[in-house]
Amino acid sequence: MKVFHITQKDYEEGKTYSIDNYDGLSYYHSSLNIEQKSINEAIDNCRPDNEPSRKKCFYAFENFENCLGFVKSLDGYKLYQVDINAKSPHPMYLIDFLNNNLNLISSLAHVYWDQSISKDFQIKEFIGTEIRIISKLELPQNINIYKSMMISRYHHDKDICKSLCRKMGINFQLK
Repeated sequence: MKVFHITQKDYEEGKTYSIDNYDGLSYYHSSLNIEQKSINEAIDNCRPDNEPSRKKCFYAFENFENCLGFVKSLDGYKLYQVDINAKSPHPMYLIDFLNNNLNLISSLAHVYWDQSISKDFQIKEFIGTEIRIISKLELPQNINIYKSMMISRYHHDKDICKSLCRKMGINFQLK
């Protein structure tokens, strides 16, 4: 599946990288606090057998705009188009929603893997254990437009989470 990956690592075009070749946690996972790690744990506990763990995977997005929207500054980052061995897309916003509603982890962790629900979200992440680097892309000078696009999509996805909670009879509070 062709997607986009942003990272501070240097990769070689045409080469395949396996998550099994990396020791320890990724930069993303190393930066998580205890509550955020518990979200990944709960989601992994609902994980289908054919899906990789969120704790040990490559993350990618279906478009480069979402990659650029998630970084504060492009300093040190590289953007790649990759082929990833992901099975299906997953709702990125759900992770932030759970960060802000830790009491809902047990009620909503399964949603991450539910493709009938995931299709409604606009920002989808793909997780896999291998990526093949197709090409390194040039970074733009300004990422403000991409941040604006991502924020708009995020608001849409927030509404999806709120609607889902209402349908499931779950009380929530947004922070």
